[in-house]
Amino acid sequence: MPTPGVDGRSAWTVRGFPDGFSKMYRRHLTGRPTGGNPEYSQDYWAVAAGVLAIQRLVKGATQYWNGSGWTSITGLFLDYSSGPGIFGPATERAVKAYQAIAVKPADGIAGPNTCKSLLHQPVNAAESQHGIPRHLLWGVIAQESAYDPGAVGFSTPYDLGLVQINTKVHPVNPRDAFDPWFALEWAATRMAQKSAAYRLKQPEELAWNLAALAHHAPGWADYWAKYGSPPPAYATRAQDYINRVLAAAGKW
Repeated sequence: MPTPGVDGRSAWTVRGFPDGFSKMYRRHLTGRPTGGNPEYSQDYWAVAAGVLAIQRLVKGATQYWNGSGWTSITGLFLDYSSGPGIFGPATERAVKAYQAIAVKPADGIAGPNTCKSLLHQPVNAAESQHGIPRHLLWGVIAQESAYDPGAVGFSTPYDLGLVQINTKVHPVNPRDAFDPWFALEWAATRMAQKSAAYRLKQPEELAWNLAALAHHAPGWADYWAKYGSPPPAYATRAQDYINRVLAAAGKW
């Protein structure tokens, strides 16, 4: 089972890899430490979770977003497997095959651009299922994990995965928190519920914006919905979070 990182590092900036790993998932990442300081060993579990998520995203890809619409992908990724959480030759071939079609260059390195491309399909499905407008869930993911499926929170090591589910606050297994489909369904369901509650007092557009804020700071969002303005002590930070979500959502 993946475990939280030592001090809240994202897998994009994980330490301790002898090949200088930084901001990407690539061949030879196994999620198991092979040397160096043993205090970094938990980081490797976060990386293993990220690799497993990428493997599942590639195998599940049936279409990709080409910038203006969807392009179908058929029969390319059903047989690729390097073992769960191990970025071996088969995973590298699968990533390259996807990149050759959907996102260049086809170098077999699953960095931020490749992960963003892989996430378009499941995020769109979650948003459509729950009626989330203006790609707000996409914007939340940008702020919470920068599209890194193996992300571990900076403020607390209990924030895990794409939507940074706090496994100490919420009764969620770390394995589930790192799973893209679980995380997206979990976040989308909560956003839809919050928006419905906020629409009882606020206009629909603001209610959805507050639902996005509630993912990060539910107390701030609840106060804003009740009183019509953000809590004075956190007004700037609350509005800034919403603005960043909206900016990222606009770059879908």
